[in-house]
Amino acid sequence: MTEDQTIEGNDPLVADAQEQMVLGGSLLDAQELELLRQNLKPQDFRLPKHQNLFRLMCQMQDDGDPVELTSVLQRVLSLDVDDFGGALYVSRLSDNAVTHNLGYYAKGVREAATRRRYRLIAKMCQDQAERPDVDMAALVSSAESLLGDVLDSTAGLIGEHRSEWCSLGDAVHSALDTADANRMAAAQGEAVNLVIGVDELDYSDDPRFEPPIVLQAPDVLGIAARPGVGKTSLAMQMLEANARRGHVGAFLSLEQPREQVGSSMVMRGTDVTVGKLRTGNIDTGEWDQLETRAREIEDLPIFINDKPEQTAKAVELSVRRLLRTQDVKLVVIDYLGRMEHPKGSRQEREAHLALQKTMHHIEAMAKRLKVAAVILIQLNRACDTEEPQKRHMHGGSAIEKGLAWLLALWEDPKDKHQNQAWKSEGKPTKIWGVLLKARFGAEQRFELSFDGPNQRVEGPLSFANPDPHEMGDNPWERDY
Repeated sequence: MTEDQTIEGNDPLVADAQEQMVLGGSLLDAQELELLRQNLKPQDFRLPKHQNLFRLMCQMQDDGDPVELTSVLQRVLSLDVDDFGGALYVSRLSDNAVTHNLGYYAKGVREAATRRRYRLIAKMCQDQAERPDVDMAALVSSAESLLGDVLDSTAGLIGEHRSEWCSLGDAVHSALDTADANRMAAAQGEAVNLVIGVDELDYSDDPRFEPPIVLQAPDVLGIAARPGVGKTSLAMQMLEANARRGHVGAFLSLEQPREQVGSSMVMRGTDVTVGKLRTGNIDTGEWDQLETRAREIEDLPIFINDKPEQTAKAVELSVRRLLRTQDVKLVVIDYLGRMEHPKGSRQEREAHLALQKTMHHIEAMAKRLKVAAVILIQLNRACDTEEPQKRHMHGGSAIEKGLAWLLALWEDPKDKHQNQAWKSEGKPTKIWGVLLKARFGAEQRFELSFDGPNQRVEGPLSFANPDPHEMGDNPWERDY
């Protein structure tokens, strides 16, 4: 069977209404169409008019044309309308359609198509087997080939089989299998975890050392800070450090255009500052540094999407498209405040729920796509005078619940005077990393340095975990 072959015959298992719901819902929300077509093909529809319409909508989306009722009708009218059931039929598809259950209806369409394919193969085999001159070896080979085609076409469509319940023993053995694979990979010097990009946080000669953040898919890490303290710089360091270990990174820059991202990446480790890049006041030696740095990083597997104001659903669609050609392991979103959240009223409670829904979608995306995600978050002005806490994030608990790790970068008010002097001399400034949430291990804080001109976070200079017996006198005491 070819990809576009129509599967004929009555099929009592197929509800044509499911196909209508899929098509009508796609006309209401083109983003849903992008998700559905990852698994749904035109030949999965029973009715030829539905096959033709779905194929047309996919083609329009590939061409960059809007996929909504008016534009689709215009395209249908320019073709043979009878191939699509007529203009009136197409115009009424979205009348009773919804978008929130399209996955359910699409699953029904796919399962019905699979049943039809198996029935077609069974009928063909039966007809061939009844012939007295049939070559049985050829028949078996043909049947196996056709069955393989069906398995290939349905792989991932219904989803990997995963029973609803498993025994504790199965869960324990699965965990040990994963740990053993990590142990063997580590013994062979292979990259197991995703790193933060700050050597002192990721590596140590001390065998007792455990990194404060051990990031793996599908963890979501939040990096929170006030503007200018280094959260974007740290995110770029993460992308580069992991790319050097062979992990493909996706950077969704909702705030900076790709040219600024490129500028930030290329000047790391050079004597060139942002100001020099913008004014062009670069001498020959500095230009040589930039060219050397560009050659060093130009082939790293890091991909940048600078489309602004994206929803969480749009982010997932974009990453899915990249996954078609790249084995993405790390997704960085810069930043949460620039994302477009679900529409709602201006009431504080509904805004809170919209943000919570966005975070839930990001967490679900990491699980579905089997990637680790890093999302950058803004801290409010209270952190200009006091140590950051979870409540200082714009969104507070709505954000925190979806995170496996939460790292705040903070400039202590007591350090600001000295930092200003260092900054005027072009030296790195002192900041703190405050781990406000940790999936494994304890919350802790550590000293870091931020090289603003070169946009690089380094350190830590010292760990500063509070002694539990001295918590009452500790100036860093926090209520987690």
